[in-house]
Amino acid sequence: MLSFMKKHRALSIFIGVLVVLLLVLPVVSLIGRYFLLQTSAYRLYLLEQGESSDEEVVTWFRDAAAIPEPDSGDVLLLSRLMAELDNRGIELGKEELLALRNHPAQVIRYQATLQLGSRLDPRNVALLIQALDTPFVKSHHNVMLLLRATTRMELPDDPPLWKEWYKNLPETSEFKQNQY
Repeated sequence: MLSFMKKHRALSIFIGVLVVLLLVLPVVSLIGRYFLLQTSAYRLYLLEQGESSDEEVVTWFRDAAAIPEPDSGDVLLLSRLMAELDNRGIELGKEELLALRNHPAQVIRYQATLQLGSRLDPRNVALLIQALDTPFVKSHHNVMLLLRATTRMELPDDPPLWKEWYKNLPETSEFKQNQY
């Protein structure tokens, strides 16, 4: 065997390199695939392709929500995951949504407020009033629809009017007494 390797040195080197590649490449591929599956961009791609189960979406949501300093890709993924969970009829826990009210991204805080507000709980009125201060002016209509449904008040689509109404409520009002 040794004499064969000496006579055919180039072939021996080729076979040795081939064996090493066949052993190393699958391991590198598995490691790369593991890290690829963890990226926000790849998860967003799978979400848009509709190739994700409910369990995966919930897991991805929890993973993305736990990122302490999210970049724009993480924020986009979390936003889309929240919308996807809503579309699939999967209701997030109140604690999860309340935790998102402290998220670094304003759009996530806003989405969490809207999802909390959609539960028509009187404790959400203060959150909805605060949501009228966000720069998402086009979405204020949605907030005011939730306010109308929760409070059973028929005020027009006028954020200052809703803020004034809330400010003038007595401190004993159910909307001011029970807040998150």
